[in-house]
Amino acid sequence: MLCSISYDMFASRRGVTDWFSIFVNWLASVTKAEVKSLNGCRPATPSLYMVFCMEHSVDPEVDLVVIEYSLNDGFDDSIKKNRIVMDKEQLVRRLMKLQNQPAVVFLQVPHVWPKYVHPFHHTSEDVEGALAAYYDVQTVSLRTSMFLLNLHHPTHGFLWNETYFNRHPIDTGHKAMADLVIHLIQEVAVGLYTWPASEQEVSWLKMPLPPPMHDGNYEPMFASCLVVDAFANLCISKEGWQWINEGTDTKPKWGFVSTTPGSELILRLGTPGVSGPATAAVVKNTTFPLLIHYLLSYAPMGQVSVDCLGGCYCQKRVNGHLSNTLMEVSVTHMVLLDVTWKDHSLPCDMRVTVLNDTTSDGHKFKVSGVVFAATNSLAAFHAIDNWIEF
Repeated sequence: MLCSISYDMFASRRGVTDWFSIFVNWLASVTKAEVKSLNGCRPATPSLYMVFCMEHSVDPEVDLVVIEYSLNDGFDDSIKKNRIVMDKEQLVRRLMKLQNQPAVVFLQVPHVWPKYVHPFHHTSEDVEGALAAYYDVQTVSLRTSMFLLNLHHPTHGFLWNETYFNRHPIDTGHKAMADLVIHLIQEVAVGLYTWPASEQEVSWLKMPLPPPMHDGNYEPMFASCLVVDAFANLCISKEGWQWINEGTDTKPKWGFVSTTPGSELILRLGTPGVSGPATAAVVKNTTFPLLIHYLLSYAPMGQVSVDCLGGCYCQKRVNGHLSNTLMEVSVTHMVLLDVTWKDHSLPCDMRVTVLNDTTSDGHKFKVSGVVFAATNSLAAFHAIDNWIEF
């Protein structure tokens, strides 16, 4: 459960030299059990994306999950009510409630940029350590293992320019990440061989999760994340919009794209008498929260107005241009839309219209998915200002 680093962005041979493949190949070589693996990372997303959309990336019967999001989640300079940690807590809780109660491991990485490296403390890794302690999950750190080998005792083979390129680890960096996870598994195996788990310790697996470390920070009660084909199937009209894969076959980036002001995209969120995500999201109220996935970029992007038709009411204005950064940042962002389905005898449709207004030189806008959710805190997703770059 990872982002572009673990997607093997700068590994020379995806499936061979990236850390995840190295780890899986090692694991298969030392065990007689069948090893099934899934690299479910989604580049250019924060951990909150996975809180709502992890079903697209995680096998429900998984036994081990590695989370690597410390770069994409950015930095929030606070200890109390740290939005990044609160998002991560919801993700951990969802994972630990899966069928096999999987082991969860945090794989932390430093913030290494082309011309500078953020200070050792400029990361949420340390405050996320409270989560590791509270939920008894493991954590391994590329930052901790390599920082002093660069700063205090520069060591050939571990220097940033030998292990990183453009914010992402290269083959040598991936090898170091694999070593960390492999060493953790080896230590656990040796420990269990030396001190086998007692029946009482095994029984602890049946214990329910404790209440959230942050008061009231429960995981979503219900979430339906519609992307790719499931999202495309919501479309009932796309005048001036195209369904396009702006990525590759191995790294697809599907979405509805328009560059022309006045273009209208209409999505059917709910149909009278038909059970669906919108119906489930409307629990005891006519209003339900909807998260819209859209592209936020330094490139010439435009603005859209979002409103609802039929029996629903909603209203929002969204700007796809990221103007407050000197870096070339393109991210999948989410915006919260409150939808009120007043008349259930009529369908609930959402319309996205490209506006003439723009803060850039262009009007391009891309919508790539929606999330129907019922949760305790949809305000959990933090502002783009807290993100770094993907």
